[in-house]
Amino acid sequence: MTVISKELFYDKISDDISCRAIHGWESSCHKASLRVGYEVLRGSLVFFFPIYILKAIIDYRKRKRKNILWKFLESELRSAMYGVAMANLLLGTNCLLWRLCGRINYYNIGLISGAISGLSLLIETRDNKILDTLIFFNLLIEATFKNLDFYNIFKLTTVNQTLLFMALSSALMHMLQNKKSKINFVNFWFYAPKPLKDDPAEKFKCNHQQPCDIYALKGTVRYFAFGYFFSIIKKLIPKMLTLYKKPQNLLYVLVNKDNARFGAFIGIYVGLYRFIVCVLLKNKLVRPNYMGAIAGLLCGTTYAVAPNIQILAIGVTTLLQTFYHELTQNSSIKDSWIPQQIIYMISHGILMHLAIMSRQTCPIYYKNMLNTCTNNLYIKIYNELIRKYILV
Repeated sequence: MTVISKELFYDKISDDISCRAIHGWESSCHKASLRVGYEVLRGSLVFFFPIYILKAIIDYRKRKRKNILWKFLESELRSAMYGVAMANLLLGTNCLLWRLCGRINYYNIGLISGAISGLSLLIETRDNKILDTLIFFNLLIEATFKNLDFYNIFKLTTVNQTLLFMALSSALMHMLQNKKSKINFVNFWFYAPKPLKDDPAEKFKCNHQQPCDIYALKGTVRYFAFGYFFSIIKKLIPKMLTLYKKPQNLLYVLVNKDNARFGAFIGIYVGLYRFIVCVLLKNKLVRPNYMGAIAGLLCGTTYAVAPNIQILAIGVTTLLQTFYHELTQNSSIKDSWIPQQIIYMISHGILMHLAIMSRQTCPIYYKNMLNTCTNNLYIKIYNELIRKYILV
């Protein structure tokens, strides 16, 4: 798959090519916008449907049953409108920039228009704004790793990935275990250790009632199930359109061996972490403050069971979140929606640029999400512009 360089782009896209190259099915920008809105509305409803069904089930089990149907419909439609607004802002910005600049610009197509289309996040609820920002920033970190590997800056071999994960795991578990305040921010890290005891007389006592081996084993079993289920959800959501058209593919998603490998990694990681901490506590080998760092480093070796760049990205994101949270808690810097909005817009702009100019280094989840949410219109636009004009 070819990466479109700036030089290649301007060599193939001349000044006389208009924004119609982007919406080739319709010469009118306004009519093209209506088509985009219609297709994205359909695709977004399909994409968000299982997410809000799952949320409704969870709320029902938690006995939050008041107006549950109305909340489902409101959330589904609101998120669909968010998708429609994003797509039309993206297309509209491209058409406007073509008129202002007099030609199709390399950075306008994805980077600038993608960033501006990020204003659509303002439509979403506060919780969804936080979640969407976290997802897109996490995808940006994943894309960074893929680009480092593609350009031979840092090769993502299993050994390199494992060593990096061990370092991330050590730093993150150290920070989480020594954190004084409760973790009250949304994050994707799969395990939060229990904080250290404040009482000096009990600092070397375990934080559980059952025997240490049973405690570790229960963690392994529980988090294996969590990892297996999470792996299914991760595959399921971005492929909803494909599964809607070919439901027979659902069985492959459910019994994929990668689910078991990911579950094994998560389960063994948690079980080993708990066991190492118990050993360190009982034998008083190191100061309690450093037990999280040592246990996190050693159990990080389990990453080799199922190497996954997305987990590395989650580790980096959660570490940065923890730093930021500590900064806002211990300084005059206050948490605000403005930095969050800026992070989202920058992340989406870069990801959209990669989705058009460098599909090889763009996260698979993001590309699948674009296909589903646009009802495959994204790949049609890509073919209209890139394959028709550049890859010829």
